[in-house]
Amino acid sequence: MENIDTKDECTFLYPSGNKFPFDEVALEIVKNLEARNWLKDTKDIGIVVEIKEYDIYASAGIKYKYVRRIEFDFTFNKQKYQGFIYFCRDAGSINWYLNNISNIHTIGIPKKEINVYDDESGPTFFTYVGTNWEKDKISWHDAFKSCEKKDGKQKSYLKYEGSTAKDKLEMYRRTRMEFL
Repeated sequence: MENIDTKDECTFLYPSGNKFPFDEVALEIVKNLEARNWLKDTKDIGIVVEIKEYDIYASAGIKYKYVRRIEFDFTFNKQKYQGFIYFCRDAGSINWYLNNISNIHTIGIPKKEINVYDDESGPTFFTYVGTNWEKDKISWHDAFKSCEKKDGKQKSYLKYEGSTAKDKLEMYRRTRMEFL
């Protein structure tokens, strides 16, 4: 997808990856939000879109922006959920000194979170195992998930790691336990 210039002289960057199954869906989400003019504050419909601007070289007239985070509320089976999509994964080079970071990095839904990386070191999946989700939900999704026991806190998650590197696939096959 080509990047287009917006009216405020910023080039808008679109997600463009195809490494993970949701990469193409990310582009569709951003395009649909843009088509409905929802790239602004839309709290009244349960969607909040945060736009981040690259202003590193603004003095030279070079400015870019991308969707940084989408937060949403939804109802499923009469139960209300909150979730988010965080964009900050490399989508390729813009020029010799700047990368397009408009691909999805993290998807969070209640009690679950998946992080993916452009260096083939993931994905990493977290699942909440704490005792009070209502109290923990905001801090759990925003927290850096490590060293909880070291800090004297009860561990609130289980962590599963994988790799998208092709040379790691055979290693995982050899080390897989029989019951998995």
